[in-house]
Amino acid sequence: MESYLKGRPKTQKFTATIPSAKSSANASQDKDGNEDAVVRAKPAPDVTNAPDVDLVLHEGTVRKIVIHMPDGNILELECEYSDETAEK
Repeated sequence: MESYLKGRPKTQKFTATIPSAKSSANASQDKDGNEDAVVRAKPAPDVTNAPDVDLVLHEGTVRKIVIHMPDGNILELECEYSDETAEK
């Protein structure tokens, strides 16, 4: 892991405009009929050589982050959220 990170910038900032749950131009329905939207995150103007990053949203909430690595590999990060009020 250290060799992969060597020489890379310490921070890479991305921004994404997340559409509302009602307006999803790139929506695709899953097997249950629920719509998922895919949004491409854009790197900050001062970031160079950033990988492509897609956000997969379900009902307006990010559920998966898909990072397209320069070597062709894809890293998928599943996002899970806990309801903090239920824990108390």
